[in-house]
Amino acid sequence: MSMKQSILIVGTVAYSTFAGALPQIILKRFRLIGAVAETFSIPLSACPAAFSVRVVRSKEADNGIRVFDSNGNLVGVSKAAGSKVI
Repeated sequence: MSMKQSILIVGTVAYSTFAGALPQIILKRFRLIGAVAETFSIPLSACPAAFSVRVVRSKEADNGIRVFDSNGNLVGVSKAAGSKVI
């Protein structure tokens, strides 16, 4: 694992931890209840999840992914496929 990817993963874990606690902090601070509280927490949970996937899978977007034919033989590496996977 490269140093760049290690730093990105550590940053993602720290960010996700903070972002996961943020909805609870906001809900308690502003005393939101009921449907507003439930609706508000969904986008705040989805954003860190999407960010985490992008960061953890950045290696595939940068370097590409290995492409195999139907027999399992390596055809090559595709950066376009790596970007589409993410």
